[in-house]
Amino acid sequence: MKKKLIRIFGLILIVSIIGYILGRSLWGEVITDDIGDYFLWVSGICALLLVLLSMSRIIKLAWKIRMKLNLFFGLLTIVFGVFGYWGVFTEAGNRQYDEMAGIIPGFALLMACFLLFCLLVINVSWWLKVYQQKVAHS
Repeated sequence: MKKKLIRIFGLILIVSIIGYILGRSLWGEVITDDIGDYFLWVSGICALLLVLLSMSRIIKLAWKIRMKLNLFFGLLTIVFGVFGYWGVFTEAGNRQYDEMAGIIPGFALLMACFLLFCLLVINVSWWLKVYQQKVAHS
């Protein structure tokens, strides 16, 4: 049942991304925004459902490549965090990214927090797994 749901949501995700790309490239400006927004919402919801359905697989894979993920996510967190802090909280960043352009460093700061959360989940779940194995062998 779970594998069928993953396949269905994956297919819907692929179709909606293709629809979004075609909507942006083939149709005019008036239709594009409405259709593009629809396909974008559908693909976002399907991607979220796919992540939630395959979370156990994702965490098991993350355990296998934990050290590489720690390095990669750690570096990205530092880069996004520094850029986001500079763009949101400093005067020079506010001059460079004023008004609506301030979303870019704000999003980078949000991504840094998300990557930090991912690092925390991966390492705590791995630590709990190792701890349970030690308790079971004792």
